[in-house]
Amino acid sequence: MNKFNVILIGEHRLIREVCTSLLNENPDLFVQASVKNYFDSSLTTLRPDLVIVAGLGGNVHGPDQVCSIKDLFPRIPIMGLFMSPQIAVAQKMILAGMKAYLTFDSSITEIFVAIEQLRENRTYVCDEVKDLLSKQLANENNTENSTLDKFQLLSSREMQIIGLVRKGATSKDIASVLNITFRTVETHRHNILKKLQVKNSSSLVNYMSFGDGMMNAV
Repeated sequence: MNKFNVILIGEHRLIREVCTSLLNENPDLFVQASVKNYFDSSLTTLRPDLVIVAGLGGNVHGPDQVCSIKDLFPRIPIMGLFMSPQIAVAQKMILAGMKAYLTFDSSITEIFVAIEQLRENRTYVCDEVKDLLSKQLANENNTENSTLDKFQLLSSREMQIIGLVRKGATSKDIASVLNITFRTVETHRHNILKKLQVKNSSSLVNYMSFGDGMMNAV
């Protein structure tokens, strides 16, 4: 069986060395390269099966960097190994194209499980983040403004419009598909944002997409 080739990217040398040592203990894995940043010239000649980004998170390896790595390795999954277990950070990374999100509290066993999931083209979110998500949802379900309550405020027409917006339809497109006026569509969109308490259509699409991704990974 061929080894699963890994590139490790991280701003801290100690973290890279520890991760490299742990990953190479798995006979099915081989760390091809361990570099400080994604624009290291040595990466252009490599053909990895997985890219792992390890660091403190935040601005150094934010969504923009994830997109840049995807440009360099378009069809290769990216795993993040970060300090922050915050749901908002995981959300941004997954929406940017990261396929797995783990934290420094994840065990090496969980990391190996995540890699196996990626080999099967599945998304993985670590147990720590999933626990936080579960607690957040539980708290929301105990409040009058829970996500479920908000969606129950939407009419069937408004749900139709949300579905079309998620597919990239413009207000003009939606008016044509539903046989209603452009002004009516704009009114519906305004009401949807107000009921769900999101700022704009992009925020709505991102929220819905993240929810799908996280729940599929649970």
